[in-house]
Amino acid sequence: MQDPSNGGTSPQNYVNIASSCIDKALPSIYYNLRKGAASDGSEDVIMFRWRVEQIANTYATGPKAGSFSTTDPWNSALWTVLFDLDGDGYRDLAAHLDGSSGAPATSIDRLAGIWGNIPTQSVDYLSDPGTKLIAHNPTAFVGSTDKILNFDGNPANPTENWPNGSSESVWDYGTSRSRLITTKPCTEYFIDYQIPVRMLDASSSGPNPSLNGPRVDRSTPISMLFCTANSLNNPFQKDCALNAAYIGDASKPAPFGDYLSFDKDIPYAQPIVTSVTASAPATCPGSYGLTAKIQDTLFVNSSGAVEPSIKSVEFS
Repeated sequence: MQDPSNGGTSPQNYVNIASSCIDKALPSIYYNLRKGAASDGSEDVIMFRWRVEQIANTYATGPKAGSFSTTDPWNSALWTVLFDLDGDGYRDLAAHLDGSSGAPATSIDRLAGIWGNIPTQSVDYLSDPGTKLIAHNPTAFVGSTDKILNFDGNPANPTENWPNGSSESVWDYGTSRSRLITTKPCTEYFIDYQIPVRMLDASSSGPNPSLNGPRVDRSTPISMLFCTANSLNNPFQKDCALNAAYIGDASKPAPFGDYLSFDKDIPYAQPIVTSVTASAPATCPGSYGLTAKIQDTLFVNSSGAVEPSIKSVEFS
């Protein structure tokens, strides 16, 4: 369970992506693309679960839950999902739980949807002019007496009561949740959060109409990469969930996962042909030219370098 990687700093164990205490081959990241009732997909959500080594939340973890504090309910870190839509290995969209986003003016940490129109992995929409905030949701909600609401067991009518004190094992804040899974033979936690798919709409019809970027709908093939950081501007600073030895570099392409979509129950098995263009010969008789745009995920080779998984294309 111990993770010595550090990204050049001294990160906390709550940004260590962990495998199970019992079976270390089990997944560390879970996701679910859930369709909503609206046929246009406007109510669709994506749910994420991260398994980590140390408790990552800050509210209701002691003997008595009092008034919330600035930056509650999560520790200062990023748990980021990056989305590649075009196969170039750079994030087009991203969503993350930002445990550093609380401040006197925005006292509850936030879930953020992000778009960038430059070829980097940056999610720093505060200072990077090429990275934009699409929309955000709170990670928790505050009641009438300045206590964070407890949604556990009664999501339709949450209360300000956290009865278990320091013995709490589920911290359900509404849009995010922390769970203590086991204490023997080791301690592990789940971080759960969900984002509306509208937070991945950077088009002019999305929640931020000043943007003019891509959007995810039910038919959009998406490829995801899951990374954590104590750094607030480099999403690759700590761990990325990958079945290969890889050192992340936010300025270079990254190995995203297999493509999937809301309308497809299993990942895409074949590369995706996004366009085929025919060009007429300059003179007749002559030969037409064909150009195809093919996208597929990148992979990490035996030396740890990221390479394309498509070697060639044949027309028949």
